[in-house]
Amino acid sequence: RDDTTHPIWHVDNFPFDKEGNQTYLKNFLYVPTITKNLVSVGQFMEQGMQVYFNHRGCFIEKEG
Repeated sequence: RDDTTHPIWHVDNFPFDKEGNQTYLKNFLYVPTITKNLVSVGQFMEQGMQVYFNHRGCFIEKEG
């Protein structure tokens, strides 16, 4: 376990596209000193998205 703190350099909305449908991750944090990409499932759900996991990976759908 590593309790090192990392400064947040920037907070913004991050666009991503799936098959021509663009949506945004709200309050996306840019932390350049973290060497792995981290995703908060809870934040996706708070933004009205569904998150599914199976043997092929993780899938995110926008409700509606």
